[in-house]
Amino acid sequence: MNYTTRILLAVTAGTFVSACGGNSGEPADAMAGGAGEATGTMAPRDACAVLTESEVAAMTGEPVSERRGEGGTTYSECGWFGTQTETPYLELTVHWRGGRETWEVQRMGYGIARDMMRTAEGAELDSIVRPGPVPALGDSAIFAELMPAIVLDDDVMLEMYLFHLPDAALRFRPLAATILTRVKS
Repeated sequence: MNYTTRILLAVTAGTFVSACGGNSGEPADAMAGGAGEATGTMAPRDACAVLTESEVAAMTGEPVSERRGEGGTTYSECGWFGTQTETPYLELTVHWRGGRETWEVQRMGYGIARDMMRTAEGAELDSIVRPGPVPALGDSAIFAELMPAIVLDDDVMLEMYLFHLPDAALRFRPLAATILTRVKS
């Protein structure tokens, strides 16, 4: 198994652990219909309502369409895909609640991947995926070109897949700040 496959397996395992730990038992269709009535818990929210198609299209240079992903009472997913190329320009998961715990699980998954790379390949994962902290954005923020960019603010966590977004490194901070402002209002 080559090192790229090992990285992807470790990151997938970390994401799987995160999903199982933070959202187990929540039906995928819990987000249908947008915000609902709270019954003792936070009402469902919609990640697709955080950005408009025209805002994302302005960053991509191509018309996009939004696609709702899974969701539950604590998280919601949305993706914006090019209407001509089917390119997934931006995929966003908003953890409306439980973000701090999810952040810690993600960090553990990354640690597992880093240890696997070091042991199996003698390589440093950070030299391949080049994650970097982003100061003064939420409580903690990490941008990586080959892994999801993550922002934690209080108990809200944003997970953003920006692999195909043009100039993603330059767009990350203002995009994340905009999303945080809208999510927290």
